[in-house]
Amino acid sequence: MMKPVIGITCALQKPGGMGPVPTFALPIYHVSTDYCLAVEKVDAIPLIIPMVQSDTMRENILENIDGLIVTGGGGSLPQRVLQQPYLPSLREQNPERYAFDSSLIKKALRLEMPLVGICRGNQMLNEVTGGTIYSRLQTEIPGTMCHNQEGLAPWGEPWHPLILDPESVLARIFGTLKIEVNSLHHQSIHKVGKGLKAVAYAPDGVVEAIESEEHPFVFGLQFHPEKMMGEPFANNFFRALREAALSYKKAKGGLEINE
Repeated sequence: MMKPVIGITCALQKPGGMGPVPTFALPIYHVSTDYCLAVEKVDAIPLIIPMVQSDTMRENILENIDGLIVTGGGGSLPQRVLQQPYLPSLREQNPERYAFDSSLIKKALRLEMPLVGICRGNQMLNEVTGGTIYSRLQTEIPGTMCHNQEGLAPWGEPWHPLILDPESVLARIFGTLKIEVNSLHHQSIHKVGKGLKAVAYAPDGVVEAIESEEHPFVFGLQFHPEKMMGEPFANNFFRALREAALSYKKAKGGLEINE
């Protein structure tokens, strides 16, 4: 039985830069194991993608995968940065990663490849399609709730409810209109990108999910379903990603795939 391959982007950390190991002596790529475990759980093959410089190499990588997850993470921002009223833009936080993720997103959209952006990846998808993000929720939307449970609750635990658009594809995939999700962000979507629509909201109105109006399987999620695989909605979502990737694999190769 042929299994679909799901590409998973990673973060880049340089010595002294923002990330989980600020004193590390060498540049490193890193990504949470939860993404790989979630993909494996639904019987797809996870493949971590390094930040190759060659544009041709990036296209070669996409030719060998059937779906793409643009991840979040990259480590917590330093306290000196978090104390500022406005946070660095996605590009400023990590220019190399911004350029690489942007390139992959544009290519995946052109290929009609199943694509999911999670947390930072959700914001990247929105910016690449012409949208904007709030630099800092608490500064730009006074009175908004706390959207970062880091240090307050385990990352896999629900933090706030989420209401879905009943007409959305995402609601159909999740199998419900209301779920409880985790929350690990300071920034979020402001203006929605071209060809996308907001389909889920936190109680304070913050956009928590977007989906494409032009592509068959393109979603951005501000929360982390890969850390909540014990919840039915998260399992449903990754299974839907697998099925979309399997269909893509079959279509691009003209293959008959036996389940």
